[in-house]
Amino acid sequence: MIRGNSIYCVCLIILTQISVWVPMGLSLTALNPTAPVIRDFVNQSFLIRFNTSATEEFMSLIITMGQSFLIAGSAIGAISVRFWINKFSRRGVMTIVHVASLVSAILMSIVAYFSKSYEILILGRFINGLARGVGFNVGPLYVAEICSRKTLAFYQSSVGWLLLISGAVGNGLGHPSVLGGPSTWPIVLGLPGFISLLYLLCLPRIPNTLTWLIKTEALASSPNYNQLSLKLLKSLRSASDDVIAEEHECLKTEVDIDLHVEKASIKQILSIGKYRRQLVAAVFLQFSFQAAGEQVVLQYTNVLLEETGTNPEHLTFYTIGILVLMSVITIIATPLLGRFGGRKMLISGLSVSSVGIFLLIISSITSRFISSMSYVGIAAMVILIVGIAIGPLLTLASLPSEVTSQIVRPNALWLSGAVFWVSGAAIAFIVPYSIDAWGGYAYLPFFVLVIFEIVFVVFFIPETFQKTASEIQEYFEKGNHFYKKTADTNNVLFYPNVHVETVA
Repeated sequence: MIRGNSIYCVCLIILTQISVWVPMGLSLTALNPTAPVIRDFVNQSFLIRFNTSATEEFMSLIITMGQSFLIAGSAIGAISVRFWINKFSRRGVMTIVHVASLVSAILMSIVAYFSKSYEILILGRFINGLARGVGFNVGPLYVAEICSRKTLAFYQSSVGWLLLISGAVGNGLGHPSVLGGPSTWPIVLGLPGFISLLYLLCLPRIPNTLTWLIKTEALASSPNYNQLSLKLLKSLRSASDDVIAEEHECLKTEVDIDLHVEKASIKQILSIGKYRRQLVAAVFLQFSFQAAGEQVVLQYTNVLLEETGTNPEHLTFYTIGILVLMSVITIIATPLLGRFGGRKMLISGLSVSSVGIFLLIISSITSRFISSMSYVGIAAMVILIVGIAIGPLLTLASLPSEVTSQIVRPNALWLSGAVFWVSGAAIAFIVPYSIDAWGGYAYLPFFVLVIFEIVFVVFFIPETFQKTASEIQEYFEKGNHFYKKTADTNNVLFYPNVHVETVA
């Protein structure tokens, strides 16, 4: 069946993707080019309070805390996602995300600047992280629940290049000669707030998702049951009434199943082999982004390049060039996702990334003795970002969605998002100190993690390209001795078009 999205639906998808991922890219890179002027701000604040200058160690600590508190907030936000989506509608959670983002932007920029408080700056970064962590999961969930499934992978693949383009823009605007000066840096930190304000202004035209609306109608036993959701579906699709009615029936069937199992705990789901394997697969697939070192690239590109012997005056320009190159590669590679599938693209990307990390280790270790190794370091960064762009970034949102069923997907997004941000917080805090202590050897754990991810994807992730949902789920049923086939569909967790099974 051909199910196309209407212009209205496409506009909602674009608004959601931009409002979630562009602020994330801006926030992740904001302290990269502005670090020198923020250090001066910290020193001035310290001088006003204590009538003495801050030490280099203290200023470095504040910068590191500003970076890591953003990720720590994201980790807590990701962990709390289940509470928010159970308590509020998808639209309601997105509203909370953007209100928090707007508040954090005001704190990081206006309040911190005029109060001369680096504590407020850190608090603002933390709240911004909370918003990013919740949006990281709810944004893709909102898109998945309004978008035609035939085009879902295409629209979810935009995540990577939106992050990178916004990161490049953030680095460019944060340069001292642009908006990274002593009196203009608050504008750079406040930019995410403008995007959230735009979303909030569009809120009257933003509906709830189809899945949430159908579920609400079913639970309320509304006399208008099916009418509101069907009307919404008609506004979201460009198709005949028959095709729309058929899709509506499919959605109702899935929601009925979801209502039947919605009280199942994580423990219960983990006790069933095929669902447990889906959860584990989703977690490791999303973790590939962190394993390849993308968190480090986004937040500490200047540090990485400086470690390889690159001229400090050119660091920001190289960083912008790297992020722009990554975004271009991701856009170019997007059609390949539809030709080869996410699994092959992820394996290819991780393999290329491993080569880049290996060269980065070598160049960083030898740059003190061989000056020309700085060029090898730049080449290593290019290879690394090419690998990340065609693999982890391209499949960050699409592949975990493909390998999980309707029943498992919300929990899978929650767990994988929590692991993603917790590990990201650890990386953001540890990496600057590990580079100071170990130099190029600090990248060795990433090399090991990437190799592990490659092995895991090759042996434990099914091929999803041109496969139906039932064919993908059959892979996770193999070797499962906890089920037996049964015709009873009332006491079992199952997925449409997959063998109906229950606990033996």
